[in-house]
Amino acid sequence: MYNLTLKIRITMFFGILFLFIPLGLGGLYLALDGIDVYLSFPDVFVFSSFIIYGFTFFLIIFPLVFISTYPIFLGRQVSCSVQKTISNFIVFCFFFSILFQMGFKFYFISEFEKRGYIACRGIPLGWMPGMATKYATNEALCLKKDL
Repeated sequence: MYNLTLKIRITMFFGILFLFIPLGLGGLYLALDGIDVYLSFPDVFVFSSFIIYGFTFFLIIFPLVFISTYPIFLGRQVSCSVQKTISNFIVFCFFFSILFQMGFKFYFISEFEKRGYIACRGIPLGWMPGMATKYATNEALCLKKDL
């Protein structure tokens, strides 16, 4: 292990402060907000199972912030055993996010069908093909261009 200079430590601090923390908390906020919309079951909404990645992104970024604070305050890298443990946790979170996304999608699609929602044809405005589906309670709401 080598000692880090003050310049590198300050750069890392600002990188964490202005990049990792806002991205992690912003992704968590957007994911929770999206799930809140899905659970409120409005008349028209756009569903994407990829919203789960905002939640699991926080689980992956948080250990990186933790592992980065050690060199900032102590001036040296964290031990190899801690790096290995955190790496294993990040890999676990990655696989968990894939499995959780599939379960999330199957649960909500079956719940939408039970509640009488229909999948609108076409691609929702602002989304790439295959990334999201617009759901509505009736066909007339599908034709509206507000979402």
